[in-house]
Amino acid sequence: MKKILYITWDSDRTNYLESLFFPIFQGVQKKSDYRFTVFQFSWAKGSELSRLSNLGEDLGIKYIHHPTSREKGRMRGSLHALWQGRRLIKRMIDNEGYQVIMPRATMPAILVNSLSSFLKKRKIKVVFEADGFPIQERIDFSGLNPDSLQARFSLKQEKRMLVLANAVLTRSKKAIDIHVDRIGEGQRPKFYAAANGRNPDFFKFSKEKRREIRKSLGLGESEVCWIYVGSLGPAYGEEDLMSLFDLAQKRFGNLHLLVLPNDLDYAKENLRTEYSDRVHILNVPFKEIPYYLSAADIGLNFRKNAASLSGLFPIKLGEYLLCGLPILGSLNMGDAESILGDQSFVLNLDLDSVEDWKGRIERLPSLLQEDRLAIRGFALEHFSLDSSVNTYLEALNSL
Repeated sequence: MKKILYITWDSDRTNYLESLFFPIFQGVQKKSDYRFTVFQFSWAKGSELSRLSNLGEDLGIKYIHHPTSREKGRMRGSLHALWQGRRLIKRMIDNEGYQVIMPRATMPAILVNSLSSFLKKRKIKVVFEADGFPIQERIDFSGLNPDSLQARFSLKQEKRMLVLANAVLTRSKKAIDIHVDRIGEGQRPKFYAAANGRNPDFFKFSKEKRREIRKSLGLGESEVCWIYVGSLGPAYGEEDLMSLFDLAQKRFGNLHLLVLPNDLDYAKENLRTEYSDRVHILNVPFKEIPYYLSAADIGLNFRKNAASLSGLFPIKLGEYLLCGLPILGSLNMGDAESILGDQSFVLNLDLDSVEDWKGRIERLPSLLQEDRLAIRGFALEHFSLDSSVNTYLEALNSL
């Protein structure tokens, strides 16, 4: 049995483990003799940690939580946690016999870089989960100065990890091209593009749940329901999204908008519309998301244009499509344009061209005529969990 230590850092969210990585790891374990331990730094507490630990145990994945503190400031808390984590991980490798270590994104990469000599002596292989371009995202959307010490240090650490790693997993082929430009063409063979795959047995259309959810929301048979799932903020074009909803409601008069946000309070405070009685903002358990996707008619996905988006592939696209939903939104992320750009069930609206939207939304009725089974069939080919699992296995087997 080959043991893998997966290190992830998340300041205030843990749901991506349940929704993405736990299912991938379980799939890898079923097809191989690899076994995963997830070591997570976070500020999560109490019931959420117990839930994740129990969920991991049910899936055959060991979950270890390492707390980080905000009491003395975010930076000091992070540095203290990294220092503690460094010692713990060295001890775990010696005691548990891990053969592969997998840091995800920036902070775990910094930690693993600091252990490079220790890892080489013990012949530990490194697989870097280069999940997007998080540093560039902060420059694009969070006001991080690209010339600041923090930005330059983080980018230097990211590059060092890209070189140190024996294999690198990205979310798009475009991201591979960008990384290879930084560290040399000779490094390309160790890169693998793994889309954010979803379990098709979980994300699927249900007529029964469609009737049930629509009744609970007060939706009539002839009314059209748009749905948005996930994060919000300036990077996600939330103001333009709501303006589009108002524009389409004025034009067609039969719309509802269902929003399932990661941050319920933020959504309620920031999603402004002329038709508040037609907007439903709900916090639902992850296991119920497919029910609400079944109740909807069109899935929404928007992101502002920025350099960092080439490394992303929104996980919500796979969720929408596996439930048979046509897509309304932007395709400026990762390989989305090359995969979805010529599909009739996608209406691509660029956030930099909102002046064209009034004419383009005349296509909306045609989206409602698309065959949900055909859309799901397309999704099974491109966005299934099995595809992601196979890519992870390919990367691990290359070591």
